[in-house]
Amino acid sequence: MAASLMANPSGSTTKLPTRLPGAPAVTVPLHSKEGQASPPSTESSIQWRLKLVKHASSAETSNGEAPAGPSADVLEWVERLAKYCSDQDRVPLIAGRVLGWLMICDPPEQSAQQIATAIGASRASLSTNLRLLSSVGFVHVLTKPASRTVYYRVDDDAWEKVVQRQIASLASLGKILRDGTPLAGPSPDRGARIAAANDVFRWMRQIFDDAPPLPSISRAAKEPRG
Repeated sequence: MAASLMANPSGSTTKLPTRLPGAPAVTVPLHSKEGQASPPSTESSIQWRLKLVKHASSAETSNGEAPAGPSADVLEWVERLAKYCSDQDRVPLIAGRVLGWLMICDPPEQSAQQIATAIGASRASLSTNLRLLSSVGFVHVLTKPASRTVYYRVDDDAWEKVVQRQIASLASLGKILRDGTPLAGPSPDRGARIAAANDVFRWMRQIFDDAPPLPSISRAAKEPRG
């Protein structure tokens, strides 16, 4: 049992929607183009986009140019991450896709339009999920000089913070279990279940105590000092 990926940095947990506002499911279909049918309602927008990318890849233009946009491999990876977050932490699929895309895109800073185009999401649903990812510390907002466009980026230490919150959550659970030990009384049968749980958390604490420094600390130590 671990803390949700969407746990708020303040310690509270962000309430996650299981269905995005105004959408029949957690995905929003792509706008149809001339000569292309709209995706079936049972098919996610990114799966439909993946089919279009694969079709374009197998039918390159006559001058040999590669199709624009994310490759099929990138979209498949983005979908894998989104599905994991959805299955494990009930993160909306679109939020997972935004996170996946921002983890692997180039350049790392992306506008809302660039993200929407890449993952096949509507601007409305994208705004909802960008706010969610920003509120829990995964994504931060930045601007560039002489530009009104807002860009989004995943912090280099975002995952480190997530893992630290999960570890802190597990430590809190371990303390609750330890507090329950005296309540079981002297009976071995009654106390066996809590004792077994405490053994697991004692093992976990030992692993964390012996862990190497956090990646951010290691990176900072390697940076040249002026």
